[in-house]
Amino acid sequence: MNAFFESAAKEKVKGAIQAIESETAAEIVVTVRDRSAVYRDADFIVGFVFALLVLAGLTYAPMEFNAMFFPAQVLVVFLVFAVGSAHIWFLKGLVVPAARRRAEVARAAESHFYQAQISRTTGRTGILVFVSAFERAVHFVPDLGVPVKKLGPAIDAARTDLETALGKGDVDAFVARLKALGPVLGKELPRSADDVNELPDEVS
Repeated sequence: MNAFFESAAKEKVKGAIQAIESETAAEIVVTVRDRSAVYRDADFIVGFVFALLVLAGLTYAPMEFNAMFFPAQVLVVFLVFAVGSAHIWFLKGLVVPAARRRAEVARAAESHFYQAQISRTTGRTGILVFVSAFERAVHFVPDLGVPVKKLGPAIDAARTDLETALGKGDVDAFVARLKALGPVLGKELPRSADDVNELPDEVS
């Protein structure tokens, strides 16, 4: 998934945004983040689990250990794996439920929508496409001028396909699926002759 952070990938996504906006009045903003939350509690859980395993091993192993050092050994193991989890996202991923990940991505996306002032367009037609690598999730945040009831199924289908491409690290598939939104958005939000690009096309 690191491919999505490369300059070449961002240029391809920028091209897709421009292609979409050539067909519709919608303003597309794509943001890519390595994660949507820190999940510090997950680090503590990883540390606790490994510390418990070590404690069980020290307690029930057939060889003899000096019980005086048990607390220190367990504490060291807890600290090592808790800190390790903070830097090794695979470990963290083992204990963070999918529902929690999805909720954190949605929260981060909605926060970024307002921080980036995506709602400042004249027709309130901004659409944030928020990509979060660790969670392998994509979240759409449409502004008030976007007819969500009509476009909802198409956006949901696009989100599923974009997440599949994200999970595979397939930038080209991601870009192709993103471009496919152009005609769909153009049908409900047609581009006018005097349309002005109000939001940046660069991937943030």
